[in-house]
Amino acid sequence: MTGTRERQQTVLIADDEPRSAKIMAALCANLGFATLVAGDGQEALEVAVERQPDLVLMDVMMPRMDGFAATARLKEDERTRPIPVIIVTSLESRQDRLNGIARGANDFLTKPVDGEELALRVKNLLRIKEFESFLQIHNQELERQVGVRTVELEESRRQARAGYLEAIDRLALASEYKDEDTGLHLRRVAIFTRELA
Repeated sequence: MTGTRERQQTVLIADDEPRSAKIMAALCANLGFATLVAGDGQEALEVAVERQPDLVLMDVMMPRMDGFAATARLKEDERTRPIPVIIVTSLESRQDRLNGIARGANDFLTKPVDGEELALRVKNLLRIKEFESFLQIHNQELERQVGVRTVELEESRRQARAGYLEAIDRLALASEYKDEDTGLHLRRVAIFTRELA
């Protein structure tokens, strides 16, 4: 054992029914997740921004701000956009599901929640989120490396250009030692060549 521990993943449960929130918190705890609880959509937004959970279980029917509106706001904010949201609701109509998808929900669970289904959906979404985070970090590193290489290439070009000009000047000087007329002609050609380069 190396002595290091992985960070425990956190699930935010947004539900105005304390009993329902408690059941989902217990299910998540059994899966090894830490939990946070918010009593409505507005509180869920505030907690998500402040605590940056790994996933949100979002009820739909809540006071102050419903789950659809809260999901849309989470997905509009750069700070919370990558957090997967599972809509957990007793609403089962096709239109409700389409509404949730349109607002940015990643998945749906129907109440009462089945523990095995919850476990599979949460684990799948967290795996996808980890992969997306890896890709984002990898892309940032590639961009950094491209920036460094671009600076090195520009410096190399600048040095090469200076070297070429110096070589032209030296050739012109060398030719001046043999023949003054030819040397002056070559000097003029060198100046024109430098200007053209």
